[in-house]
Amino acid sequence: MHRKGEDTYRIKRRRMPYVAKIRRDDPFREADRREIAAMVKRIAAAGEHFAIAGSREDAGYRLHHFETWAKARAMQHWIDRSGIANRPMPGSFQGPQLAVAGGRSAEAD
Repeated sequence: MHRKGEDTYRIKRRRMPYVAKIRRDDPFREADRREIAAMVKRIAAAGEHFAIAGSREDAGYRLHHFETWAKARAMQHWIDRSGIANRPMPGSFQGPQLAVAGGRSAEAD
């Protein structure tokens, strides 16, 4: 039994059993994250949604759970059509390097 007000992943999965999957282990670029969030907001509308990393048989996927089959299917269709899973991951950080534990930065010289 769960505590009042507790909303665990198991409870959410039971309430939102329909899933759209993105096959992706690497992080997304910021623009891609914003695009996914905008599409999820558009598809979920006033309904609920949550996303988690897959485990066990879904390892390597990002799972988006929805309340209805139609919403999950619409999201899966967008994922497949947009090719978002195959987009490049973010590049390495090109900004200034920070000093570590009181040491001097290489750029500070």
